[in-house]
Amino acid sequence: MVSALAHQFFGQVPERVRKSALANCKNLISFNVGADDAPLIAEQLGWKNSQTLMDLPDYSVMARLHQGGQPSQVLQIALDPLPPVTTSYRPQIIRRSQNEHSRPRNVVEGRIRRFLMPEKAPKKERRRKPEAGGWG
Repeated sequence: MVSALAHQFFGQVPERVRKSALANCKNLISFNVGADDAPLIAEQLGWKNSQTLMDLPDYSVMARLHQGGQPSQVLQIALDPLPPVTTSYRPQIIRRSQNEHSRPRNVVEGRIRRFLMPEKAPKKERRRKPEAGGWG
């Protein structure tokens, strides 16, 4: 079974899922992490000092990999930088996002206005109960 857990920081992951993932993790790869996550990952790597994880340079990861059923020593791996952008799809991405997720401003403002200041429904005229002896 293969699964991957990728987040910006562990606080985004429910505690139960985080504990389960770390308990069953065979391969652990970490980019530069913040002060909250560094001790947790350092513990998984068997380190006492978590500062190394916070000081990792760009395009570099620390990894503990399983090879032949055994965990490797923790390795620092240098990654290649991303290639330069030669073709930008920015206008197409913006247009698609607007088409799928946006609404005309007047529609949104109208909904907000109705929410904040709902029109008062006209009061229904209440008929008085007849006094003893009827309407007659």
